[in-house]
Order: sequence, then C-alpha cells, then structure tokens
Amino acid sequence: MPTNQKRSQQARPNIIQLNQARSGQMGTKLSMTSSPKTRSFNATKRIALLGVVAVLITGVPLINTLAQSVSQNTKLEAAKAANKVAIQQNKEVADELQRLKDPSYLAEIARRDYYYSKEGEIIFDLGQDQDQNSIFNQQN
Repeated sequence: MPTNQKRSQQARPNIIQLNQARSGQMGTKLSMTSSPKTRSFNATKRIALLGVVAVLITGVPLINTLAQSVSQNTKLEAAKAANKVAIQQNKEVADELQRLKDPSYLAEIARRDYYYSKEGEIIFDLGQDQDQNSIFNQQN
C-alpha cells in the first residue's frame, strides 16, 4: 500500500493526506499562502480601504459645507449691491427733501408741473422741450 500512496501523491501533488495535515506535515503550497508578506499585503489593503472610507465619510459633509459657503457668499454680495443702491436712492430722496424746503424750488415745481401762475400771468403750454428740439433737428 505504501507504493499506492506515493503514486497517488505524485499524480495529485496539491492534495494533502489527512494524517499528514494532522501531524503538521503540510505541503509547500499551503504554507506559502499564509506567508508574512501575504499577510502584510492584506493588512495594507485593509488599511487603504479604511482610509478611503474615512475620507468619504469626512469629505461629503465638507463638500456640502463648502457649497453652502459659496452660496452664502453669493447672497452676501447681492445684498451688498442692493444696499449700495438703496443708500444712493436714500441720498437722492434726502437731497430732494432739502430742496423741497426751499420756497423758490417749490414755486418752480408748482409752475412747471401744476401750471401754477402768478397774479396776472397767463401760461401757455407749447409742449415739451424735447419735442421742439426734434422738430428743429428734422428741419436741418
């Protein structure tokens, strides 16, 4: 029988007999898969995978925060521009208010816009100045 075992082992070198595995006499192929180099390579792959997962977990909220920051900065710039326009309009209204306190300016507005006339004065509306200018420009 020993010769039959040798022949069957030569025909199938990857198969290990049960009694050899129990006694610690394992084949060379089985011992190669558990070498320290293979274990360190597997550990390196696990660490790299763990690092990628950690970057994804922390990166997604970071990207969302960055997008919100850009959106808020855009809104801030629009609000600053609207504030500048409002300040300019406020200055213009304040200037108009100061001019309205002047009696001569009030008289000018009353004469121009509401055809207010002084005593004994007759007002003739000849049209706007722009219409008269366009008539003269067409004749030349």
